[in-house]
Amino acid sequence: MRTSIIVFLFVTLTFAQDYQQFCFSTPRQVNQVQKEITFLVLPSDKIKVHKNCLDVVSSSQRLKLFNKYIYQNYRQDLITQNITPPKECHLNIYQDTLPQENQTQVAITSEQLKAHTQEQTGRVSSKTQLILTHEKPGRFQYQEAGYTITCSPQGDGYQVDITSQSPRLGFKTQRHIKKGERVELGQLHKKSQERRDSTALTDQAATLNHQTKDASSKTIVSIEVVK
Repeated sequence: MRTSIIVFLFVTLTFAQDYQQFCFSTPRQVNQVQKEITFLVLPSDKIKVHKNCLDVVSSSQRLKLFNKYIYQNYRQDLITQNITPPKECHLNIYQDTLPQENQTQVAITSEQLKAHTQEQTGRVSSKTQLILTHEKPGRFQYQEAGYTITCSPQGDGYQVDITSQSPRLGFKTQRHIKKGERVELGQLHKKSQERRDSTALTDQAATLNHQTKDASSKTIVSIEVVK
């Protein structure tokens, strides 16, 4: 019995997001500014109106663009500008591969001698940590396939959405997860493979048959919200 722990490397890209709040004298001014900056807004930007304030979540470079435009055109109406770090989701993604069995059988026909060996590999586990800005997508790669993941506060926990970027896979799931809870996302199955080789040993007038069989394995993928 052999137990191995392997850490798989996920190619993870999370979008770095910053937050800035622009507050004005009246809600009417806020609504006007929101309409005026529409031409600057990209799908990756998040704009919200809260009372007499405008909340903008975007990259640091794009926030400079919003800041410059608003300051140049509405400086006299601007009351305060607040910059605070965006809220984040800290996630752990686990992979647990259940024991798989490798069998090798060797038969020498001239002597009717059979040798049989069996090796069982123990549980293989890995953990990958992800940090995401609330409601902003991140990406990770697994088994040469790309996935998009988002995390948003919801009720007493978080809503986590994962979607494969490949239409061929068609994987899409949504989970409600409480802090500290570990939830299974799915299972990956690997089918067994069998190989045979035949070699003639002329000096012993015998034929050596070599057969190797790898039993199928199952990997369970689960996710946990740390904070």
